[in-house]
Amino acid sequence: MDAAADTSPNLGKLLHMREELKAVWEQTNLSADQLRQKLQDWCHRAEDSGVAALRDISLRLRRYTPAV
Repeated sequence: MDAAADTSPNLGKLLHMREELKAVWEQTNLSADQLRQKLQDWCHRAEDSGVAALRDISLRLRRYTPAV
């Protein structure tokens, strides 16, 4: 996976953002407002990344998560 990410900047960005999203979901010590803010931040970065798959994931998350 790392070798493929090295040859494709978009794949590398996708894998990195996936790990960041996973870390957001795993932060159980934060309040709902803090988690919502982190998710909003992730969605903004995903939409601005230039990677269509990340934009699509962000739009799906926004549909299923209130106030994101």
